[in-house]
Amino acid sequence: MPEVHEQRWGLSKKHILGRGLEVGALNRPLPVHKCVQVIYIDRVNVDDAYNVHFPELKGGDIANVDVIDDAEELKTIPLESQDFIIASHFLEHTQDPIKTIESHLSRIRVGGILYYVLPDKRFTFDVDRPITTFEHLLLDYQKGASISYDSHMYEYAELVDHAKTNEHIENRVKELKDKKYTIHFHVWDAKALREFFEKTNEVLRYPYTIVEFLEDGEYENIVVLRKIKSKTNQSNDSLEPDAPLAIHVLMEIYEKRKDLQKTFPEAKEKGGLSRLIDWAKKYGINEDMRLFRFAPYYESATP
Repeated sequence: MPEVHEQRWGLSKKHILGRGLEVGALNRPLPVHKCVQVIYIDRVNVDDAYNVHFPELKGGDIANVDVIDDAEELKTIPLESQDFIIASHFLEHTQDPIKTIESHLSRIRVGGILYYVLPDKRFTFDVDRPITTFEHLLLDYQKGASISYDSHMYEYAELVDHAKTNEHIENRVKELKDKKYTIHFHVWDAKALREFFEKTNEVLRYPYTIVEFLEDGEYENIVVLRKIKSKTNQSNDSLEPDAPLAIHVLMEIYEKRKDLQKTFPEAKEKGGLSRLIDWAKKYGINEDMRLFRFAPYYESATP
């Protein structure tokens, strides 16, 4: 699927900058710019991935696992410490996707990016399954996802594995549970997926903007969210609410350097960042590693 790879790479070049995480990368880590630093997180190490959970991947390369953690909760990752989180073909495996998004948002900084890739159920083995309604997802978030766990397992056994008899269905459900197999708990088409992210934003009190929603029309959909509000830290009032993280980082450095404040006094005024961005492009990325990680942004910005 070369076109799919091009779409992923195109949005990666545009939005994935700095230091961050990719969860559940396995054999398809997202390609990123050479100055981007990625920490790979999974619930199992590479050996267990090959030998227990994904034997079909044996003989191929998978991403090294830097941190073992439950990627739905990310308990090992400090709050607001990351510039981005990448999760390809992951959210559909989570029992409570709203809570997962909430957890991911809590680990990235204001201006940071959540990059999600999800399959379109119309073009996968989920084709016969009903679309997961937002009402169902909201109930999982409010009451706990365990209340719907069994119903998902039975639906998967019947409509994906096509188990025919009650005995066959029961045996398949038991097998899935014994393996702790992470099925696609929830399924969407492009329209339902867009609605899910819009309504989740409302439920979580609008902590993000949807900056990209790319419908593949054949296989998967790519959604890019930018965090615009923090529960714990105050945002920089001089910046637009949806300012990219590259600008937040630049302003953090600006506010600590009197030489920059003296040279670019207009930087805190609306529309007054162009000369400061030009400085970052020509000099800052060579002086400060924090700026270097965002070099592609400054280099592509119009002074």
